[in-house]
This record gives sequence, structure tokens and C-alpha cells, in this order.
Amino acid sequence: MKLLYLKTCYRWTVTLAVAFMMSCAAVPTDGQLFNAGAATAATSAAIGSANAAAATTVTATAAAPAAVPPNIWDFLGLPQIFRGGVGVASRVRHGLNRRLPFGKKLPPQEIPPPGQASPAEGAAGEAMQVEANSEATAKALPYLGNFGCNDCFKKTEPAIYQALQDCSDIVRVAAIETIMKSLSKGSCACNGKACCSLRIREQLEKMGYERDGFGCFVETCPKARRLARVALKQCCCVPIVEQGPAVPNREAIPEPIPAGHPNDIPFEPLGSHWSDNGGATFVSHQTPVDLDPQLLLARVNGDPIHVSDLWMIHQDNGTAPTLAEVHAGLERAINVRVLTIAARSMGYAEQWVANQPDQTVVEAELATDFLNTQIPLNRDVAPAMVQQYWNQHRAEFMRHPSVAWEQITVPVSHFASSDAAYRVAQYCRRYAIQPDSTTTPPYFTDADVVTVSFDLTAVDQLPEGDAAALNDLAVGAISSVIEVPEGYRVYHVLDRRSLEPMTLAEATPLVIERVAETQREARKRAYLAQLRRLSTIWSLPPTALIEVLGDGTDARAAADHNVRPTTAHVPLSARGDTRQPPIPTY
Repeated sequence: MKLLYLKTCYRWTVTLAVAFMMSCAAVPTDGQLFNAGAATAATSAAIGSANAAAATTVTATAAAPAAVPPNIWDFLGLPQIFRGGVGVASRVRHGLNRRLPFGKKLPPQEIPPPGQASPAEGAAGEAMQVEANSEATAKALPYLGNFGCNDCFKKTEPAIYQALQDCSDIVRVAAIETIMKSLSKGSCACNGKACCSLRIREQLEKMGYERDGFGCFVETCPKARRLARVALKQCCCVPIVEQGPAVPNREAIPEPIPAGHPNDIPFEPLGSHWSDNGGATFVSHQTPVDLDPQLLLARVNGDPIHVSDLWMIHQDNGTAPTLAEVHAGLERAINVRVLTIAARSMGYAEQWVANQPDQTVVEAELATDFLNTQIPLNRDVAPAMVQQYWNQHRAEFMRHPSVAWEQITVPVSHFASSDAAYRVAQYCRRYAIQPDSTTTPPYFTDADVVTVSFDLTAVDQLPEGDAAALNDLAVGAISSVIEVPEGYRVYHVLDRRSLEPMTLAEATPLVIERVAETQREARKRAYLAQLRRLSTIWSLPPTALIEVLGDGTDARAAADHNVRPTTAHVPLSARGDTRQPPIPTY
């Protein structure tokens, strides 16, 4: 603009100067003009005759089209000034409309033709065109929600699925809102208009939960992520009636197992086994033998579960895991992941991590602690329930063999020598058997001898040294002097009781504790089942696990008698419903 302004000023200056000089020149008379014209005509005639004599043949050639001569306005620069002003006004309009909330979208600015545009201008033109098309698509999608996805409008579902993968945020958000709009047109389970096909659900799951290798969400728009999770949750109530396209690592629903087959027994998920589980040792990230650690076995709300994530029962023999072991480990991993996701969504994970001294998070420990916090132990048990439980399990509440005793310890450190301590211990033993005032005792004080009495204590809870000394002593008997690390000791049995049933009063605290723990485990299973129903879970079916484990696994699985395929372990495309069956009690 500055250069154009200088050019214009220069041209106006030259124009004014020329006009001033022309006004000072003499104007020719009519005679002068006539003589000049005659001379010009004579000269032209002479030149024409000479050319005719020199050449006998004249070839006519077409003259090139003459360029449009510049006029006075071009010379003054007025068209250039006008075009520059229009460009500035267009840029100002676009800038204001981008910044003002009430500004209306304007058509794309003029871009030179492709042949004349620079690479930056060409890319900008394509981006402007995509932006304009995205706005039109986003306006058209809500209209499709009025009709939904059914046989009458077969192009609606492909259009929505394609819009979910669009590069523009507004198009993806509009597509998700269209899905939610189709769900609002009637009841959920019986709604034939809902746009919740298998591939749409998978795309929603990917948009809402999936992360890349750096831990970042694949869906970059926060609004689209939130709406995708809401829409996916609403779509869970619509049964899937289509098989959908083939997906890697997903098998069709297995054939029913015939009656009498070794695997035809109920399968019990292990999600609520939060105790020692019969003494089994669970090891974090124990990779099964001969399995690829990166093999995908399941997904929970988009979070993948690989073989390396399984919590397997530790095996010292190094043999390959059986189908039942892999299946049980997968169930535990799914339950741990469901609880971990719930803990993070409620903000419990950050609080739990802050209370850890080493700031280390182990998913299973977090899941266990979160479940125990959500389902506390309630010891408020009715007396009638205590009486009923005691009547049914009276044989389990027995009074274990117990013994009450007194022990006299003579520390060697209190005397000049070990022999002196031994003589004092011998005197204490004889005095305990039969007090005798006539015998002169060795020199010692009450502080040199330590006497301790113990109430009735279960025999199986006695320390190893005490149990060996008290095992064969009857009530009132006194042991010999026994050497101990401190010095010398003598045992005196005061009372002994054998194995016998407890009374209700004695067993009440134990009964209350056991009933409260049983009720707590039931509430844990119900809570975990509720979380699983609210989650989107996909896992490999047992038939696929058999193929993964390789040859010989079928025989091992049949020998285990532990696995039976259920609807909770079939791929999403083969399920009639995404809801999980309730976890059986045990």
C-alpha cells in the first residue's frame, strides 16, 4: 500500500507538470495544419509508388491484436487504489467476524487461480473450502437425527459413521449429537431408529477412551470425548442385531457345549476373590509362559488388557498355563481394571497415591483398597441372625486346647556366673514344688528373678520353646530347669482345657465377625457387577483362547473342568446385549 501511494503521488505530479507545460505552448493555425497534412500525404504517395515498383507481389499478414491502451484513470492509479481498498475491507470483515461472537460466517476470501497461486495460497484455499463444507455438513447432520437409522433411511448410518471420522471438530460433535437425538425418538430397548450399530459403538469407544502410544487421547476435542462417552453409555441399552464387519482377533459366538462335556459346568468369575484364595500367591504382571505379552485379550472402556497385564497364579514348574488359568487371570484383570477406572473417575486414585510413602501405584492394590473403602465392614448384626448362624455352624466354633501357666526366669546377667544363676533356678523349682524354710537359699533378691503368669492360651499359638516344655505337663506339674537364651527357666502349669464346643456367649464375637464379612463379600460382588454393567467390556471367547494357547491346550482345559463359555466372554459383535450377567455367589 505504501508503494502504491508513492506511485500515485508521482503520477499526479507528472500529470500536473505536463498540463502546465502544454498550457504554455503555441496552438497551430489552420494553414499550418493544412500544409502539414499535405506534406504528409505527398510523402506517403511517394513511398507507396516506390514499393510498388520494387515488388510485384505483396503478401498480407494479420496484425497482432493491439493491447488496450491505458486511459487517463489507469495513468492516475485510481483502479489500483480501488482494488486495494476492497481487499483491505474484505480482510477487516473476516477478522471481525472471527473475533465477534455474533459475527456471521463469510464466504472464503478470494484466492488466485491454482495456476497463479503460491503453495501457501493453494493450501489456504483448500482449507477454506474444507471449513465451508464442514459447516454445511454440521448443519445437515441434525436433520438426519429426526429420521434415525432404519431400513427406510439406509444411508443415514453410513453418513453418521463417516462424520464420526471427519477431520473437523464441529462435524464429529454434530455426528455424536445426531446419535443422541436418534436415541431420544422413543423408548431405548424398542427403538428402531437408534443409530447404535456395532461400528458406530466401536468408533464412540475409540473417541471416548482410546489413547495413543504417548498416553494422549486419540480424540483431540474435549467436547467430542465427553459426548462420545455419554452416547456410548446410552447406546448400551439398544441390543445389537447385526454381526458387523470382520474384526481381527474377534471370533463368532462358540457353539453350545453338549451335556456331559467335561467343560459343561458353571464358571465362577474371580473378581470378588480378594482374600488369600486358598493360599495362592498372586504376582503382579506375571507373564504366562509361551504367550506374546502384547497379545490383546480384552478391552474395558477402551483400555486394552494384554497378556502382560494378567494376574496369574505363580507357577514354579515353568509349564505353559492352562485355559482355566488364563481365563481366571483375564477375569481378575478385567475386574481390577473396572475398579481402577471407577477409582480414577471418583478422584480416589489421586488421594490414594498421595497416602503412599513411595508414591507407587499398583492397579490391584488400588482396586482392593478402593473396593474396601466403598464397601466397609458393618458389624451391626441382628441377634436373631447371630443365633441362626451359630446353630447352623456350631461345629466350627470350638474351644481349642489351651493352657495357663506360670514361668520363672533367672537371667544370667543378674549374677556373677552361669553356675550361680543355675543354683538360684534350682532353688526356685524346689521351693515351687514344696516350700521349705529350713534350706538356706543362695543369695538373690526379688529383682533377680522374673515371674510371669499367662492366662489360657491356645496350644497352637504357643511359641515353639514354650510349647515343647508345656506339652507333657499336667495341671500343677513343674518342669525341670530349662536353659533359655536369657538364662534358666522353670514352667508351672496352672490350668489346661481340651477341645470342646463354645457356648453362644463365647462364640458371639466370632459369629458377628464372620457374618459381617460374609455380607460384605456379597455387597462387594453386587457393586462389582454394577460397575461391569455400566462398562463396555469386550474379551476373547474361550474358543479363541484355545487357539491362542496352541496345541494340547484342549486336553488341559478339559482336564481342568473349570471353563464354560458364557455371554459375558463373547465378542461385542456376537452379543445380544452388552450388559454383564450377575456374578454368582460362592
